[in-house]
Amino acid sequence: MADLRATGRYPGDADIRTLVDDLKERSPLFAELWATRDIEVQRTLTKHMTHPIAGPIELDCDFLPIAGADQRLVLYTAAPGTPSHKALQRLRETFA
Repeated sequence: MADLRATGRYPGDADIRTLVDDLKERSPLFAELWATRDIEVQRTLTKHMTHPIAGPIELDCDFLPIAGADQRLVLYTAAPGTPSHKALQRLRETFA
């Protein structure tokens, strides 16, 4: 939520306003959190997913700002030797 608010440097962007208005209408929790006005730019977090072939995977997700651009590079990695790392290796071999 706070990360989405941090992208709000463009208050005149109709698409962002429409997205936020739609989310506030559909989700009372979103509306409540949006009203707190917290702002935080995410730099790192952990994502959990279940892949149909590899099974459960836990990935570190790092957001790197691109200097001079309004974009971020997103990197997904798994610590070497972990079950998630081995699952990614199996997937790479499967689709190589």
